[in-house]
Amino acid sequence: MSSTPFLRISATLLDQQAPHTPHAGLDLDEQETQALTLLLNRIGHAQVQPLAGDHLEAHLMIAALDKLRTALHRAYDAEFPLPVA
Repeated sequence: MSSTPFLRISATLLDQQAPHTPHAGLDLDEQETQALTLLLNRIGHAQVQPLAGDHLEAHLMIAALDKLRTALHRAYDAEFPLPVA
């Protein structure tokens, strides 16, 4: 693993009642980013269902993973767009 940051992930709690906006972030190197991308592409209902308490929770877990997957792909595509044919 490299120590060179490749992807920064940040999270901000959007609580209108909070006196301040808590946030956290982390950096992933290129290998970690590729591994996360592979994980998100391979994980699905079959893997999530046994971890979920019920069908609704499984659905919410998959929806959250889909949003993370989409954001990661958008960031990667913006940095390394495919050539137009």
